[in-house]
Amino acid sequence: MPDPEVKRLIKKAEDEHRNRPPKVTAQGFKLIMLAEGYSSIPYICAAGVCTIGKGTTLDADFKPVTMGHPKIDIAEANKLFYRDVKIFAAGVRRDVKVPINDNQFSALVSLAYNIGQGNFRASTLLRKLNRGDYEGCAANFWQWRRANGVILSGLVKRRELERKLFIA
Repeated sequence: MPDPEVKRLIKKAEDEHRNRPPKVTAQGFKLIMLAEGYSSIPYICAAGVCTIGKGTTLDADFKPVTMGHPKIDIAEANKLFYRDVKIFAAGVRRDVKVPINDNQFSALVSLAYNIGQGNFRASTLLRKLNRGDYEGCAANFWQWRRANGVILSGLVKRRELERKLFIA
């Protein structure tokens, strides 16, 4: 049986869900931006994916970023960032079948932005959430702390920030 605090959070999420779809909070945007950083030139991320700007892997024409991609400025990086967040937010809205509040939604969008929508959709974390196991979902963020099988301190920190936002 969930403890009283979890019951309160579930009730809050249900009330918010009835009134409007969840949205990414300022704290959620900040978490993603800080975790992703900024690079004006393409680089290969820890997962082996060519990336530019603030963690984007697709250019303005939705073509995969390559190492030959031209340099981008911060304005273009921000444009791509907000486009990508919007795309991942739509995916999280589609995949989550239970009521969630804005903090929970923001944490899940941050996770999906980092691990990809396919990995998010197939995750145990999402399955637990969609069964109504909010505590189990929160406890599962830590499982996504690896890139290519290696635990990365940056991912450990990010997952903890996402977990904390999820339960806030």
